[in-house]
Amino acid sequence: MASAVGNPSPSSDEPITALVEGTRRLIEVMDRFVVMFNCYNAHMEKSEHELQAAVWLQAAVRGFLVRHTTRKMRAAINPAPSRSTRCPAGAHDSGGRSPKNL
Repeated sequence: MASAVGNPSPSSDEPITALVEGTRRLIEVMDRFVVMFNCYNAHMEKSEHELQAAVWLQAAVRGFLVRHTTRKMRAAINPAPSRSTRCPAGAHDSGGRSPKNL
């Protein structure tokens, strides 16, 4: 009986060998999963930075367009008088009429 305990039969080694082999395969699969997850995480961080940069650029362009449009609208509402349409100093009589209406 002592010999049976010291030398396990080949059939009792099979489950242990199968467990060791299964654990080795599980470790390989988990290592591949970790590598894929790290790649995916790095891609997501890069995508997040690209998205944030795109949002900043859009905000800058919108601000520029709003300022540009506002300037154009103000110029259309209150056009600056050109030099040719201004009356020379002293051209108005005391009644405030221009020389054209005299």
